[in-house]
Amino acid sequence: MFAKLVKHEFRATRRIIPFIYLATVSMILINLLVREIAADWLSGTLMVLLFVLGLTAVLMTYVIVFFRYYKNLYNSEGYLMNTLPVQPSRLLTSKILVSFVWLLLSYVLMACVVVTVALIVAGESQSNLSLLQIIDQIIAGSGLQRSSFFLAAGLLLGYLILATLYLLAQVFFAISLGNVSRFQSMGIGAPILFYLGIYMVCQLLGLALMLLVPVGLVVEQGVLRVVGESMLSTIQNPERPVIGLGILLLIVGATIGFFAGCVRLLKNHVSLK
Repeated sequence: MFAKLVKHEFRATRRIIPFIYLATVSMILINLLVREIAADWLSGTLMVLLFVLGLTAVLMTYVIVFFRYYKNLYNSEGYLMNTLPVQPSRLLTSKILVSFVWLLLSYVLMACVVVTVALIVAGESQSNLSLLQIIDQIIAGSGLQRSSFFLAAGLLLGYLILATLYLLAQVFFAISLGNVSRFQSMGIGAPILFYLGIYMVCQLLGLALMLLVPVGLVVEQGVLRVVGESMLSTIQNPERPVIGLGILLLIVGATIGFFAGCVRLLKNHVSLK
């Protein structure tokens, strides 16, 4: 049944999202073609359009997966979905999996947009640098050793994955809580207000953990190191900034908690419109 849920979810979301991605890929190819024929008069305009289209693809993906969660579980399709012989946790997991895959694809597409823009800028500067040469320049400009740079890139990728799940958990929980019967009279305002409240509380807790939990990252002589210090050390020594890792405790714990809350609300407090 879970495989059928995932298959159905992909079918429902593929009606719009792939066309946005196709338009972005087409613009990438057009920009690369213009770069090859050295049409500088057209390159700047197309580059701006490409960047805007890349951002639009990411934002539209978020809008679609959030609206899909609301429509499928709490609106017109909810009468069917909530009567299926399947546990609420599986309904939620299918939503998380499909949403995450689409968002990951939108990030990859945005990365391709950034790389394309970098190649175009390098071509316009008449340096004619290859992609590897551009990466080498970025590494040199970062002040990190090569191994530390790729370690930082890997950590950043891992953080992006966690942050995406964290955001999905926050919004899904806000939508679920906002559709409890006692709040339905507020309409769409309830999920929005709940999300804003959740966001503000999480931001404050995240900042507190970054300042108080004695685990952080520092860069010393081009090497990225984990130290037993919090971001408070940065206040005492601004020339040696510490990136506090305490926020990871919140991201992991809150993500699990919000998703668990969604399951509980789906199981016991479903109120359909």
